[in-house]
Amino acid sequence: ANESGLEVPAAIRERASRTRLFLAGVNLMNEGKLKSARIVFDSILARDPANASAAFYKSAIVERMSGTQTRHILDAARRSNA
Repeated sequence: ANESGLEVPAAIRERASRTRLFLAGVNLMNEGKLKSARIVFDSILARDPANASAAFYKSAIVERMSGTQTRHILDAARRSNA
């Protein structure tokens, strides 16, 4: 757009930025980097609280993180009882 001399509206630039950020969050989640992915989705939701996709992925991350923590606690309890 810049090379053509077109002015891209701020709303479209912001949406493109959020889309890139969203994809980065999904990639981090898929790589197992849940804390970083959660930070990305928190950032998106801070700018756009009504973003249902970001809210869904954040919820999935929190669920995975709490499930992992619960498994670690249960495993530790089993080891201490053995």
